This record gives sequence, C-alpha cells and structure tokens, in this order.
Amino acid sequence: MNGLSNVAQKGSIMSTTLTQKRCKSCNEEKPLDEFFPRKKAPDGREYHCRACDRIRLNKLNTKKREQRIIDRLLDTTDWGALSIEACDARWASIKARLDAGACIEDIEELPSWWWD
Repeated sequence: MNGLSNVAQKGSIMSTTLTQKRCKSCNEEKPLDEFFPRKKAPDGREYHCRACDRIRLNKLNTKKREQRIIDRLLDTTDWGALSIEACDARWASIKARLDAGACIEDIEELPSWWWD
C-alpha cells in the first residue's frame, strides 16, 4: 500500500503513517528523511528525493551561470556585435575546450576579467 499502514473506511477521517515514498525522478522507494520538507505537499515532503533534487539544481545553476557569463561577454566585449548564432558557436567552442581540460587562461577569446 505504498507505505500506508492504516487506511480508514470511506467517509471517515483517514489515518496514515507514511514511512517510505517513491521519488518522481528516479522512481525508487526511499525513507521520508531522503525528501526535503514541503508544506504544500499532501504528505509534507517534496516529490523528488534529495539526490535527484541536487542533480536538478546543479543543471539549473550551470545553465544560469553560463547565461550570466554570456550576458557579461556580450556587454563587455566584441561579442555584442556578433549574431546570436556566432555567439553560440563561440561559446560552444570555449566550453568544449574547458570540458576537455584546457586552462582558462589559455583561451584567448576570454577577457582578462574572466579569471580576476
């Protein structure tokens, strides 16, 4: 019964003791302490476990950080004169080199404030 130990008859107050919950992301049953509190949820816990929530937030923060960097590059360098496609291509090239292990100081397209 998905962690419900006691369910009352229809029409009466429902008494439940929830000990486990299924994460909506990884679809695994986990103890309640693996879920952050959420007042508005029916069971008082988030729908995603802490591990999945961290993964989701890391992806979101990475995307936001990249957008802030691109915005700053557009405002402070010659990138502002480029088309959107050219900026995307330049950023993809830089990101690929960084992901491959290049040192940030060796990437000439980046202005000096990047590593200050």
